[in-house]
Amino acid sequence: MRRKPWHELPQSTGWLDVTRECHRLGLGPRATEEIVRACRERRFSAKEAIGIVRAFRHKGISWDIAGSIRELRDRGLGPREIIKGVRELGRRPGVKREQCPRPLRREVIRAFDLTCQYCGARGTPEEGPDGKPWAVDRLVPAALGGQYTPDNMTLTCASCNLKRSTKPVPTDTRSLADMRRGGGESAAS
Repeated sequence: MRRKPWHELPQSTGWLDVTRECHRLGLGPRATEEIVRACRERRFSAKEAIGIVRAFRHKGISWDIAGSIRELRDRGLGPREIIKGVRELGRRPGVKREQCPRPLRREVIRAFDLTCQYCGARGTPEEGPDGKPWAVDRLVPAALGGQYTPDNMTLTCASCNLKRSTKPVPTDTRSLADMRRGGGESAAS
């Protein structure tokens, strides 16, 4: 039997239904409690919360959903934008991914002195510490409208970039704009 899409759920959908949906999707009690709290704090309806949780789980994401909800909502994204953005994460067949322009990529690698901003390990000008080409990570992902702009870019190794996926950016992560201003500031300040 096919589930109803979240937007077709009845208006009477409540927070107990969100809890049941989280458990059905394999999320534990602590994660469920955090998700419900994050959605209620951000004034999402129970229906919207179910849609968001389904979108994250559909992409195989189960870590820190509550933190991602808080961060994305604090950036001004509504529930429909969050759901759409999470659904579009990753590659879609036939769609070419936007790449960081080469001159900007070289500037990022130089500015961060060949050091991954997530694990702190150093690499070479061509490769990160994991032996793969450097990743220029967008602090706000492309699926959520993030562009390759100096205040939205940082240097990471490919492994750390994959691990982060939609997780919130660590608070001490610096952007290229921070490095241009002197490097001592973090993205959180």
